[in-house]
Amino acid sequence: MNLQKELGDKIQRIEKVFDLNSVLAEKIDKNYIKRYYTTNKIPYSIFHNNLGLLHMGITRKGNFTQDDLYEQAKIIDRQIKKIKAKKILELASGRGGNSAYLAKINPLSTFEGIDITPVHINLSKKRFSHLKNCSYSLGDFHNLKKYSKNSFDIIFIIEALCHTQNRKKVLCEAYRILKPKGLMIIFDGYLDSSKITSKNIRLSYKLIARGTALEKFSSYEEIINASKKSGFKIKENKDLSPRILPTLQKFERLSSIYYQFPNLAKLINNFFPKKFVYNTLYGYLTPTLIKMRLATYRLTILQKS
Repeated sequence: MNLQKELGDKIQRIEKVFDLNSVLAEKIDKNYIKRYYTTNKIPYSIFHNNLGLLHMGITRKGNFTQDDLYEQAKIIDRQIKKIKAKKILELASGRGGNSAYLAKINPLSTFEGIDITPVHINLSKKRFSHLKNCSYSLGDFHNLKKYSKNSFDIIFIIEALCHTQNRKKVLCEAYRILKPKGLMIIFDGYLDSSKITSKNIRLSYKLIARGTALEKFSSYEEIINASKKSGFKIKENKDLSPRILPTLQKFERLSSIYYQFPNLAKLINNFFPKKFVYNTLYGYLTPTLIKMRLATYRLTILQKS
């Protein structure tokens, strides 16, 4: 099927289930983000995984497997070993699975994760309390004042920098607490604003943002510019978009069921939180945008001078 037509057909099905004006009117702020992740505590475990990981898998070949969810951590591990990093900080650590995985295979390094969502920190502390070289605490990545200058060898963030509209502030804070030559590793999704050529594309961007508790997606150029203004140099930039399609297609299949039965879906909307059912917007639309090259998923490694 023509991808433009596929996108249009999907939006028509979504319109039969949701009042789009209400969806787009949602005000996304820090409290909304906290509630989003709290609401999806159980759904994420049921529909994605129970490993303490909230991100996309990176599939090297074939179909999605749960091992693909550790690929981001494996990439970070290679950097840890390459520069012999001893102190590592994860921003927006979620349920703690990434730092815990890295702590297990790097017992001589120390790991700390911060997150704004209390339920995430409680889950992390409970599940990974046996790891003596890994800790978690409440924290906002806009304000890292509790850490002194030149504290960390590596800072990483996976699919969460998109939750801020003040990327420069986050990056400046990270730059300050990194040691000289330290690395900032970012995995995230981006849109291509130069390709907004139709109403459906613009609407799709807005809907998938609401589906994942974002005010809006940024372009990759915005991140690069903010990084340079913060003092970083770009060490590595890799497009991993095709690698996350198997994960996205898993979500697409689940979401498709929802939109196949619009009357039932509208009934479900009355009984389940919108922060849960809006996930179907992201799951349904994003694979098409990736295939159309209207959205990308990238690894960016920045280095402090």
